[in-house]
Amino acid sequence: MPMPLIEDFLRPSTCRLAVWQIDESVATLSAALPLTPRQKKEITLRKIESAQQGYLAVRLALQQLGTSPRTLTTAPDGAPLIPQGHCSLSHSRSHAAAVTSESPIGVDLEAHRLKIQRIAHKFMHANEKKWLAINDIPSLTRLWTAKEAIYKAVRHPGLSFAQAVEVDAFDSKDQRGTAQIVLNGKTQQFSLEYITFQQHELTIAQPE
Repeated sequence: MPMPLIEDFLRPSTCRLAVWQIDESVATLSAALPLTPRQKKEITLRKIESAQQGYLAVRLALQQLGTSPRTLTTAPDGAPLIPQGHCSLSHSRSHAAAVTSESPIGVDLEAHRLKIQRIAHKFMHANEKKWLAINDIPSLTRLWTAKEAIYKAVRHPGLSFAQAVEVDAFDSKDQRGTAQIVLNGKTQQFSLEYITFQQHELTIAQPE
């Protein structure tokens, strides 16, 4: 079974990332994981094979970071919880990502798809429209992953991507970025880590 890509970040706190390429069948992935009876049942509730593979692959990625999938639980809002520290999970059809950190954190992983252009108006801030071209699919995808990652780190129901979350201008070569959200009249800053690979965008978000 292939080993995932593992990277470490030290800004603003210790953060570890594992990315798993999903090449295995559901049976092969299941055999590699020590799952609880509840987790096994959760797999059967996912009727699409790619969803089952994603469920298992994010846990394999998490396992590579030293956290047993058996200890992974979920909060009432669906966010993943681990016994110590914080974690976040994400997957596409072909890849899965897991991050762990000492502080709140979010990760999102998305493949480049034309669909992002059709929904861009739903998540782009007015200021972002001034510097990001609507036909730039990689950058639109990066913007979306940044906002999804921030949402996972904040866990604030009803957070408006288009009005409350603004990502500062970036270009395709940037590996780090910044953003801010406005909640209840207060502004909170976020640091972002960008990774582009195999027609995918991955963003990690942490509050500063």
